[in-house]
Amino acid sequence: MNVLVTGACGYIGSHAVKCLGKAGHRAVALDNLSRGHREALDPGVPFVELDVRNTEAVASALRTYAIDCVLHFAAFAYVGESVEQPLLYYDNNTRGTLSLLSAVERAGVKRLVFSSTCATYGEPATMPIREDTPQSPINPYGWSKLFSERMLRDYAARTPDFSFAALRYFNVAGCAADGSLGEHHEPETHLIPVVLQAALGKRDKITIFGDDYPTPDGTGVRDYGLRRRSGGRARARDAGPPAGAASDLQPRHRARHQLQGDRGRGTQGRRATVPRRGRSASARRSAVALRGREPDRARARLESPNHRHSRGHRQRLALVRAAPERLRQSSLALGT
Repeated sequence: MNVLVTGACGYIGSHAVKCLGKAGHRAVALDNLSRGHREALDPGVPFVELDVRNTEAVASALRTYAIDCVLHFAAFAYVGESVEQPLLYYDNNTRGTLSLLSAVERAGVKRLVFSSTCATYGEPATMPIREDTPQSPINPYGWSKLFSERMLRDYAARTPDFSFAALRYFNVAGCAADGSLGEHHEPETHLIPVVLQAALGKRDKITIFGDDYPTPDGTGVRDYGLRRRSGGRARARDAGPPAGAASDLQPRHRARHQLQGDRGRGTQGRRATVPRRGRSASARRSAVALRGREPDRARARLESPNHRHSRGHRQRLALVRAAPERLRQSSLALGT
């Protein structure tokens, strides 16, 4: 199968190109190199330096290489930057998808896999997040991706022989198994490379955010995965659903850490897009009550109408109601 990969010189796109080659497909890489790295591609991979917003040129490339399927990764992905420059994100991400979809229609390509994001869910009311969880983004980056999903659904609804899959990533980390590819962002905001940079002396420190999650030590639990996502994209490409489908690509392994990053540019997590320092006074008092093995007092504070009704609040209250004996017998420190 001939597969065009947009954003092919980016972190996930370059891994996808590598996986396609190993699977016996012919990958054609497309990137405008505004944020990607040409050296991330094997020299033998056909490369087209092009912006996806150039509709006619993209359509020409699709015809030239007889493309059967498109994997669309080309996008900007900094949450904080999207808040500061929303029009940049709607132009690059949303208009870019519109242009690509128009080119796909002109060239007669019938399959497309869209790189979406868990940011389309915003702050969900229930956990765990499922594909049918209501989508309500809280930042322009999330909206730019959700608008793109909407366009794909509408186009697929009126084009019976066109199929697509929207894959909503959570946290992505790691390098290729052979060490040939890894993360290279400017600026770097992803937790694992930032921690490694600090350990190697390439940066002075990392900043910790978040200490009131409902976990034994108050730190967050995050999911990570990369190779599984590449396999997920391959399965989505080969399956070819009849109209359109969405899938959450969540990894098999979980790791606990405290969210870090510059305020407004934090790693997208399950709890909030923008990491926050500290807690409310009410949350701190409830945490103190729990640490002091006073579940009745903690419950009274958590049920108070003056308490902030955040997701963390609801989870702490559920713990207090469900396991008072365990709280009395343990030194579980929620919020430390």
